[in-house]
Amino acid sequence: MVAEYLNDQSTIAYILVTPVKDEEDNLPTLIESIVNQTLRPVVWFIVDDGSRDHSAQIIEQAASAHSWIRFVRAGTDRAYDIGEHYASVCIIGFRQAFCYCEQNNLSFKYIALSDADMIYPEDYFAKCISFLESNKGVGIVSGKLLVSDKSGNSYEEAKVQLGDGQPRGTGRVWRREAFMDTGGYIRAKAPDTVSNIKAILRGWKIRRLANLRYYQTRDTGAKMGLWDGYFNKGQAAYYLNVNPLGMLNAIVVMIFVSRERRSAIKSLAFLYGYCKSLFVRAPRLEDDEVKRYFGSYSRIFRNYRLFLKGLGKKK
Repeated sequence: MVAEYLNDQSTIAYILVTPVKDEEDNLPTLIESIVNQTLRPVVWFIVDDGSRDHSAQIIEQAASAHSWIRFVRAGTDRAYDIGEHYASVCIIGFRQAFCYCEQNNLSFKYIALSDADMIYPEDYFAKCISFLESNKGVGIVSGKLLVSDKSGNSYEEAKVQLGDGQPRGTGRVWRREAFMDTGGYIRAKAPDTVSNIKAILRGWKIRRLANLRYYQTRDTGAKMGLWDGYFNKGQAAYYLNVNPLGMLNAIVVMIFVSRERRSAIKSLAFLYGYCKSLFVRAPRLEDDEVKRYFGSYSRIFRNYRLFLKGLGKKK
């Protein structure tokens, strides 16, 4: 199936965007991973967010070696942030990529996003796009993301909800129509989660392909430190209007279902981030339909039903 689609590059073309902030240790591996893809992007925009290490030089070298790699300087010196600022850096990349393709008469059907700390199998994007080609109602897809630690062990990040089968943020591929139908990439905390939910609300299906594995060299947000990363996730949960039962569900899942190492610390930081935002009455997402989705108690009960149904199938 994959080989069949690869025969006609014009129908399965995609663009790729990667935000970068002080990633000199990870960029060479990522660049090698993308260069070796059986299906390369028509253009790859790497946006440097004011890196203070050698990231810019590494990107420049890659852009000199490959005409389809483009280097963009975001022109900011802000500290690393996986919230709204991260989204704004990604938006710069998407806008530049769209303009570049329009100016150079390059067509594309799909849009992909990757962080810098990623390692992909050679057929990763080919398989994602092959799945989308075969499933017209699916708007967003990703593989199953595993964290690969320094010891060579791989594990899935702690889940924060039952029935979680949503595409991951990094390594995701949008159908272009779904990307546009959901307002593109939105400047918000947890922008990928917002994108997933808006796709669902617009009638698109979203999928995480369990049999397609790819790897990240650290937990999402771990660049900020374990505590700060999960504290930030708790703030994002409040921002999205996750209700108290949803938070209880998240803590139970992280400790008793995921059973990942240091889950107690992660869940405590997650809860603290949520409670602190609640105490100071931090601003929430302005999108009412997304807030209603996360504020719904019926959604949580549905996830429990799906989880119990899955356990029944395994027996």
